[in-house]
Amino acid sequence: MRAHLCRICDWLCDAAGLLSAGYIALLAILSIAEIFCRNVLSLSLPFATEYAGYLVILSLLTGLGWAMKEGAHIQVLLVRGRLPERLGKQVDMATSILALLVSTFFAIALWRFGLVTLARGTLSYFPSQTPLAIPQLLMAIGPTTLALACAARIMRLHAGETAP
Repeated sequence: MRAHLCRICDWLCDAAGLLSAGYIALLAILSIAEIFCRNVLSLSLPFATEYAGYLVILSLLTGLGWAMKEGAHIQVLLVRGRLPERLGKQVDMATSILALLVSTFFAIALWRFGLVTLARGTLSYFPSQTPLAIPQLLMAIGPTTLALACAARIMRLHAGETAP
């Protein structure tokens, strides 16, 4: 059962990582289009600044779970490496549990924020009048997958497996 749950968490983190890469690709396309329009057509895309901001934060947050799954987050191994092996594993477990708690709180807060914005129908102040619930709810995917990656890490550590 644990292995199956870990595989599901890994799959969701990989999917979010691909989504993050897609946001980065869209950001590059939007930036190139804006540069082309300004330099060749002498006009600016009115939504470029707004959407570039959304894409930057979405790419950052959505990749969090994938980065945790791949072991790409910054870890303080200097301290853990100097501890006895058993104590090092306990510190690793404790910090993973703390990361799970923080990421879960962050995920819940973002989901609630997005749902409240959706209920209120809040629009951006930019000319596009984008419903702000769309980027806010998409942002919540990142901390959610980070929490799932932390949970999978804890399950693996508890089972005695090496976790990235």
